[in-house]
Amino acid sequence: MQKNTIKSFVFTRARGLNRQKIEALTTNMSEKTLSFEQIAQFVQNKTQMGFEKIIFEIGAGYGHTALHYAKNNPTTLYIACEVYVKGLANIYQKLCEEKLNNLYLCSTDAIEILHGLAKLNLQLNGLFILYPDPWPKAKHNKRRIFSEKNLPLFASVLHPNCPLLFATDHNDYKTWAMQTIISHISSPAPLFSWAATSQEYFNNPPSWWVPTKFEQKAIKEGRSAMYINLTKK
Repeated sequence: MQKNTIKSFVFTRARGLNRQKIEALTTNMSEKTLSFEQIAQFVQNKTQMGFEKIIFEIGAGYGHTALHYAKNNPTTLYIACEVYVKGLANIYQKLCEEKLNNLYLCSTDAIEILHGLAKLNLQLNGLFILYPDPWPKAKHNKRRIFSEKNLPLFASVLHPNCPLLFATDHNDYKTWAMQTIISHISSPAPLFSWAATSQEYFNNPPSWWVPTKFEQKAIKEGRSAMYINLTKK
C-alpha cells in the first residue's frame, strides 16, 4: 500500500488506557478487525460471501452510523475504519451485543487502504466521511481529508453511480468543502456529479440517517451540520 505522507489524524494517548489495556483490547477485537489483504478479498468476492454492497467509512468514531447502517442493511458489508482504540472498542462491544455479522473494523490509515484498493482496481459501493477533524488552523488545512487532492482517489475506488457522503459542522470546513466541489465540478472532466438544487439539500441528512455523537454535541452547542452527497460518474 502507498504511504500517505500527510496524515489526516494525529495519535494522542487514550485516557484511562495503558499499554496493557490497549494490547488486550486489540487482541479481543482481532476477530473483527480486517487487514488490507482481507478487505481486498472481501471486495473481490463480496457476492460469494453473501453481500450485495460494501460501504467504507473513514473515521467511524464511536460507530453510531456504522452500527445503525449495518443493523438496517444486513446484505451490506460495512467496514468502519478508525485509528483510535477507544472508538474501535466501543464499536466492537456494540456489534457483539447486536450480533452483527456484516460489520467489521479497520485500524489502518484509511487513505493507505484506498490507495491499495485503487492499485488493484477494486471498487466499493459507498464512501462515508462524517465529521472528520476540521484542522481549523490554516497551516493544518493540508491535513483535511475531504480535499481536491483526495477526490480522484475517492472516485477511483467507487463503482459508477455510488455515493461519497461528507458531513461537517465546522463553518470553515463547510466553505472549504463547497469550494472544493465547485472547483471539481467545473473542471473539464469531473469524476463526480452533484445533485444540489437548493439550500435544503445541504440541511437534510439521508433518509436512513442517525445522529452521530459529534452531531449531537454540535446541536447542543448551537452548530448546524452540512451534508454533501456526491455521486461517482
